Amino acid sequence: MNTSLQLTEMAISHLNQARKWANFLAIFGFITIGLLVIGALIFGTVMSSTLDFDDEFAGLFSSGLLTILYLILAGICFLIYLYLYRFAKGLKIAINSNDSAQLEKGFKNLKSYYKINAIIIIVVIGIYVLAALFGIIAATAL
Repeated sequence: MNTSLQLTEMAISHLNQARKWANFLAIFGFITIGLLVIGALIFGTVMSSTLDFDDEFAGLFSSGLLTILYLILAGICFLIYLYLYRFAKGLKIAINSNDSAQLEKGFKNLKSYYKINAIIIIVVIGIYVLAALFGIIAATAL
């Protein structure tokens, strides 16, 4: 098996452009995550001060459950964008210094980025299927 792979100037140019877009998306993602964290903290504070604590549903908000869920979501998103950022960073170093090891690290992070996105999609599809099944069961029980 031939393990030698040659990249043309055009391929390197395309990779460099992809790197720039990946870097932009990662930085924008980090900013969005920061806003999500700030929003989660503000939302939890506002909801706990404005809701009627006697209401059972309001107790979920006042206990900070939504804040915790938003912070967990922010953590998962941070991991996703961190892989994308590491891909862009590794690719930049690889292109600038012609370093195959950095190129390999960059692609390893790109693989992890796609892998975690695929896992999230599978989980969401599973949740949708379960929700549909529970809906069907509830509808037939009526």
